[in-house]
Amino acid sequence: MATLNTLRTKGGWIVTLVIAIALLAFLIGDLAGNNSIFGAGEKVGSIAGNKISLMDYSQKIDELTTIQTVLSNGQALSSEAQDQLRNDAWSVMQNEIVFFPGLEKMGIEVTEDEMIDRMYGDNISPILLNSGLFNNPSTGEFDKETLQNFVFSYQLDPTGQMAILWKYIQDQVRQNALVEKYVALMQGMPFVNDAEAQAGADRSNTYYNAGYVVQPYTSIADSLVKVSDSEIRTYYNAHKNSYKQTASRDVEYVVFEVTPSVQDYADAKTLIEQMSAEFAQSDNLQQYVTLNSQQAFDPTYYTREQLPTELADYVFAADRPAIYGPHLEGNVYSAVRVSDMRSFPDTIGFRQMIFSPGIEALADSVFTVVKNGGDFAALAAQYSEIPASSVDAGRISTQGIPIEIGEQIYNNNDRFVKIVESNGILILDLYYRGPVSPKVQLAQLIYNVEPSSVTQQAAYAKASGFYTATAGLSDNFNKIAADSAYAKRVARIQAGQTQVSGMENGREMIRWAFNAKPGAISNIMEIDNNYVIADLTAVSEYGYTPVEQLKTMITSELITEKKYAMLAEKMTGASSLSALAQSLSLSASTFESLNYSNLYIPEISGIDPALLGAVCGGVAEGQLSKPIQGAAGVYVVELTSTRVEDQITVDMEKTRLQAQAEYNFPTRLFQALTAKSDVIDGRAKYF
Repeated sequence: MATLNTLRTKGGWIVTLVIAIALLAFLIGDLAGNNSIFGAGEKVGSIAGNKISLMDYSQKIDELTTIQTVLSNGQALSSEAQDQLRNDAWSVMQNEIVFFPGLEKMGIEVTEDEMIDRMYGDNISPILLNSGLFNNPSTGEFDKETLQNFVFSYQLDPTGQMAILWKYIQDQVRQNALVEKYVALMQGMPFVNDAEAQAGADRSNTYYNAGYVVQPYTSIADSLVKVSDSEIRTYYNAHKNSYKQTASRDVEYVVFEVTPSVQDYADAKTLIEQMSAEFAQSDNLQQYVTLNSQQAFDPTYYTREQLPTELADYVFAADRPAIYGPHLEGNVYSAVRVSDMRSFPDTIGFRQMIFSPGIEALADSVFTVVKNGGDFAALAAQYSEIPASSVDAGRISTQGIPIEIGEQIYNNNDRFVKIVESNGILILDLYYRGPVSPKVQLAQLIYNVEPSSVTQQAAYAKASGFYTATAGLSDNFNKIAADSAYAKRVARIQAGQTQVSGMENGREMIRWAFNAKPGAISNIMEIDNNYVIADLTAVSEYGYTPVEQLKTMITSELITEKKYAMLAEKMTGASSLSALAQSLSLSASTFESLNYSNLYIPEISGIDPALLGAVCGGVAEGQLSKPIQGAAGVYVVELTSTRVEDQITVDMEKTRLQAQAEYNFPTRLFQALTAKSDVIDGRAKYF
């Protein structure tokens, strides 16, 4: 059972061991079969065409929560940990529905012999090696015997939780092996041939000088260019794949902050002064702080250097007043009294043995042998209940040692000390005592100035008046916000998002936004102790951005294309660059030392790939180019000269391109496979 207890106290790392696979979680939708999951009740989304019900998703969260609970020894999960488990559950479902069935269709599998080898053989899985759960206490390394002890004993756990954990670990080992095989299969795909390397080296070593004439698009007013709805629709259809979107909500909202009023500060000052008077007369400072302070009593002893200068001057003054304060800093009043002063070493160095309660006789015998010159390390190895690696604690600060134990050390000049506590017996070899310095324990009376119920009601009344005036209409919301002192804030909330920027807890707003209709006005929401009213201004669902939302952007693109055609017509047919410049009443300029590897063009103070590509590969020396559709205007260039500098060899370029391809390959693989899968995340409506 000791192995079970060790497992219970290990961290919750294991729940996320295979979440790294989530980078492949959307994977190979075309390889997934028709493994549809149809659960009863409402749908929280779909993965590769498989509907995910609220019930199925909740069950997966419960499974991971059980694992986490086992590993944290039953400790309650924080809100952040719960958020992480929800995301982990979604990733696990993506793996189970899409990725692993896809690997099975590809013929990738892990045999039982391989599983045995990865669990107990010569090729132990990194899941086990890196977990720390099955490490030998003495060496800190993975230990097969420790693992086998757990395998033999986990069924003795009457709760059944260890059996759940063991099944989960086995699943992670198998899935990790599948991923390793898939990665090994894919990793040989990036390849750079000699022709690519030669072309890359040539581009990097060649520099181009050219003359040019440019007509900016701004030379034609936008009002002179007409774009029809049919042209916008045709452009949209031709570029539709560029307009894919995930679900999102655009929200405008007003915050009615609930902050302490002048009266709240005055009331707090009166109260803290009354409490400080009592505090100054109290004989039991720890009890008074426990009963009256909004911050727990701090038993730590501090040196002068660890305290703020003004407080340290008070504490260590020979004739200090009974109380320091009260003082206001921000929204916090504080008053301080000295609870205790002692002098003891800043650091101690020691070796230790620990004995459980009930074996006092053995501990006494060992202590007697130690005092008479016995080998401390050998006795610790034989009798102590902590591993040999923990016997020598080294030199540590005394600040973290409870004073009840510390005073048995500091008031004793003996090298060997025995300390008896309710939870065991401690034998120490105090081989080092550092310099002694005075230290102080402080009793701090803390009172936070908070908004009173009257202040809260006043803020709510303002929010209520604002809400009533909107009459549930978006136009009214905008008008009232513009006419009032309340500045609107804006947020775009993506599907799967769990927080809103600027808010500690924006879940209520997220749930409302994904359940409301465009133009809806929210009820008064209490968020971060403030009151919030929101207006849902736009709704975007999974799929393609509607053409109506892109009309302005597409119109701008079409205007640029039409201006290019108009300007290019005037720039065609010239015999020379100077003749072209003269016919257009423009001046010719020059580009110096353009290089394909350097995207920045100093002469235009910017980046223009179409222009750079034309100069560095699309123009014959001594000839005029066709009109080039640049970023800011239409160019005609004449390549005047080139020079080659043998700085980059073919081998160097091949090495660079290969490294670049291998580095970018996982991301590109993920992007390609993501595009093959249809993931719709609708969890924001529920969580």
